[in-house]
Amino acid sequence: MFNCGVVADFISVDFNSNTGALHLSGGRIPDMGKTIASFTAINKDIKAIDTFIDGNPDTRYLYVASVEDWQAFPPFKFVFGEIK
Repeated sequence: MFNCGVVADFISVDFNSNTGALHLSGGRIPDMGKTIASFTAINKDIKAIDTFIDGNPDTRYLYVASVEDWQAFPPFKFVFGEIK
């Protein structure tokens, strides 16, 4: 079962680009640690996860290799899958 701290409407994982997307509705907010753990359980090489709430970009979780950790970026920092 996918565990992001709340019930997800749907998720997607792209194994070619090692990215994922989590879609929620009703103002539910995912837990960052649980979301990352769930996606990395599906694909250990995942590098970016975009979250959407009610169809709107919420947060991008990005694995930053230089610090060997995940960081969260607000929605205005990414457009169409690229950090801006």
